[in-house]
Amino acid sequence: MPRKGEPGYDEFRESQALISRRRSAEGREVGPLPKVVNRARRKRCRLDLRKFCETYLAGRFPLAWCEDHLRCIGRMQTAVLEGGRFAFAMPRGSGKTSLCEAAALWAVVNGHRRFVVLIGSTSGGRRRGSRSGRTWS
Repeated sequence: MPRKGEPGYDEFRESQALISRRRSAEGREVGPLPKVVNRARRKRCRLDLRKFCETYLAGRFPLAWCEDHLRCIGRMQTAVLEGGRFAFAMPRGSGKTSLCEAAALWAVVNGHRRFVVLIGSTSGGRRRGSRSGRTWS
């Protein structure tokens, strides 16, 4: 291995950089995407967060929506599709984290957003959010 300033150093450095870039690319490769099983179902859910939750995440949302849920879903959908932010509060155990995670998943898998960041407080409540964090892209 040549030292800096010695003949061949620049070539060696470039070859190591190429090796590093190839390894990095290989590590990010997840393989081919699976085929869409039901294109019509996917299309129906593409622009409708509520329908996405009811269709793909029904086990996570087994109860009927209340007015607060529907209002939050609407605001989340608007924020994802048109941009913006909003804050909301609901009682503990009412599905806030599940709704936020579902909206983040919907935004990413449908290509509405490349990156999603969820921010929430843990003071006075459970610290579940720190363990339920996921990386989707």
